[in-house]
Amino acid sequence: MRRGREARDRATSATSATSATSATSRAIPRAPLAAALALVLPACEPDLEVHEGEHLRYEHAPEDRPCAGTPRALDALVPLLAETYHRPPPSSLRYTWYAEADGLSPCSAGGCVRGSRAFAAVPFDVHELVHLVYGSGSSPFFTEGVAVALASFPLHDRNAPLRSPLDRITEVGDPRPTMGADRASAVDLEAAGAFVAFLLAWHGPDKLSRLFDRVGPDGSMTRAREVFREVYGVELDDEAERFLDGAPCPDDPFPLLSYACLGETLTDVDGRWTLETELQCEGDDSVLGGVDDSDARGTHFARAVTLEIPADGEYVLRVPDDPATSVRLGPCFGCPWRGGDLLLEGGPPAVAPYLRAGRHYLIVHAPGPTGIGGAVTLEALPVP
Repeated sequence: MRRGREARDRATSATSATSATSATSRAIPRAPLAAALALVLPACEPDLEVHEGEHLRYEHAPEDRPCAGTPRALDALVPLLAETYHRPPPSSLRYTWYAEADGLSPCSAGGCVRGSRAFAAVPFDVHELVHLVYGSGSSPFFTEGVAVALASFPLHDRNAPLRSPLDRITEVGDPRPTMGADRASAVDLEAAGAFVAFLLAWHGPDKLSRLFDRVGPDGSMTRAREVFREVYGVELDDEAERFLDGAPCPDDPFPLLSYACLGETLTDVDGRWTLETELQCEGDDSVLGGVDDSDARGTHFARAVTLEIPADGEYVLRVPDDPATSVRLGPCFGCPWRGGDLLLEGGPPAVAPYLRAGRHYLIVHAPGPTGIGGAVTLEALPVP
């Protein structure tokens, strides 16, 4: 399947694109009243700090501080999502990070999208960015399913699985009971994301895009079954049963994009990869996250790098004994329901699962009010 290799090549080459994209910061005046009302916002929206990117305007209250890499990373992710999943890149997008005390959000809870503007309760929310890029032209089930499947960077929850929840199919359950839901709040998000990831891995993005568009925003189960049959050439119920039975991976599954796999490449020295970094929010554009001045949502810092594993075998990952730090290592591509990522939270060296040759991500994650004091050193080396 050449489509998988081509998509992997695009995602791998995007590393330099993400590091090259920059954003400028300035303050903007209050939004006009008419625009505010159109977005169901308070009439007096406060002044916002703005980071102008090539594709995305990143906004936040002056008292909240996104880490230096956050606006740049989200801006760079817009065309990558659009290209990788064969959607036209939208223009004039806005991403507003709000703290609970800011009074900026029209959302009833969490994040939401209004037109070409996303409101997010955390500084780096790929889920809402996917909604912004894909739009809301499909049914609630497939709209949310796409966002869950593609938003694989759990910055605000270090214990969340980076891989698709398909490694827990028996726990996820049947996607059909909420497939005809008429609102997002009624959708089983985990089941929707798992089923969409399954469809992407087996059939690629072209058919999913056609299904997404043709089901329509008011798609019932009858409509979903009809369009699924037209697009995929099989019955929806048969494919759902194959999903529930734990179908084997295709030989060349479509590689689900993860922002973690677009980080800078760490070079090994004599078979050893070492990452020494202080996760300081200001001044380091490789660090993602932000500081919420109200502390309503907490503070979350993360840095992602990639490394090329040269050969199959066992490897050792050494993590500093720091209870505030967690480290995650896993393969960038492959079957999304095989899992394979390893999470460590401080302590002695641990032997990682058997690693296959190829690109892997390495995430350092540090929640806390002021970041981590001191360096974080990671070492990955072959077992003798």
